[in-house]
Amino acid sequence: MLEHYDEVNHDLACSILTGSGYGTETAATAVTDEVQADGSIRRVFTWTLGTAVTSWKRKTTYSTTSPLAIFLVSAATSVSYP
Repeated sequence: MLEHYDEVNHDLACSILTGSGYGTETAATAVTDEVQADGSIRRVFTWTLGTAVTSWKRKTTYSTTSPLAIFLVSAATSVSYP
């Protein structure tokens, strides 16, 4: 969940690390934003992986145009389906 997030000033990306030593990085195949009633944003990342994965790590990259223009990631949830 993103709070005080402004697409003009902020960026947030997420990828999945898999494989030996988590050396394979896969970008999300889809990203959707759902604006909530309180103005926060629920950003959903979706990956389509070609093979089954038994172990993975999430890599999240954040940026802002100014240290005075910050945003908050107030929640992060991981869900997977076979």
